[in-house]
Amino acid sequence: MFTHKKHQRVGHLYQGRNKAILVDKDAYLLEVGRYILLNPVRAGMVDTPNEYEWSSWHNTVGDKEVPNWLAID
Repeated sequence: MFTHKKHQRVGHLYQGRNKAILVDKDAYLLEVGRYILLNPVRAGMVDTPNEYEWSSWHNTVGDKEVPNWLAID
């Protein structure tokens, strides 16, 4: 069981884990997109991005129909 004293933590469970950062340049936006797309590959879950079922890769390259809520342009 997780305890704050045992692990020397304060606050709620997810405090400080998700840090929002500003993506203010196009080059950085592309890098973030590559990072997200390649996460399953780097984690060893799949060999290529198109093998990961839950990625928008399939919509972007035209393998699947693009839902209304997804902007790929």
